[in-house]
Amino acid sequence: MTNIPSSINKVFWGLILVLIDINIIIIDILPDFIGYFIIVSSLKQLLTYSSHFSKARGLSICLALLSLVTIFQGPPIPMDEFSLSNLSLFLMFISSVHGILHLFMVYYALLGLIEMAEQEGFMLFAKSAKKGMFIYVIGTFASLAAIPFFMNVNDSEGFLIIGFSIVTTIIMEIIILVLLRQFRIRFLTV
Repeated sequence: MTNIPSSINKVFWGLILVLIDINIIIIDILPDFIGYFIIVSSLKQLLTYSSHFSKARGLSICLALLSLVTIFQGPPIPMDEFSLSNLSLFLMFISSVHGILHLFMVYYALLGLIEMAEQEGFMLFAKSAKKGMFIYVIGTFASLAAIPFFMNVNDSEGFLIIGFSIVTTIIMEIIILVLLRQFRIRFLTV
């Protein structure tokens, strides 16, 4: 059990790298695939504790490969010059698939951690973590579900939808990061 806090810490830092986007001109200097590969390596260390980690690991491998596409991004397009094209629709589709895969990857990783907490007798903590996971799933799904409405509204409503989506996503990722920290602290005491 001594490697559990270290593995949870790696998942935490992998998600931080995925969450933070720093672009210089058109290059993402903290590409998401690095964060996902960190998550892959940490989940490999946790495979013996729960079968849920295997599912999360498979999804994080898919996410790492999918996020390779986002290393080189084009210049930002002002909202008034944005037009729907096959490329923009394809990129929206890829973004939605990425969001759904990320949601399931986090879901399975948390299920594995909750299972481990229950095995160690941390029932109240596991119950609390289930509530946090439920909030994460509902909030992330709401954020992803709002994106298709962006194409069917005027600019001001579109900005509200995008703003809602961004703020909700950031809040949901912070909830997961806090949960991971709590898991790490809980397993340090074991």
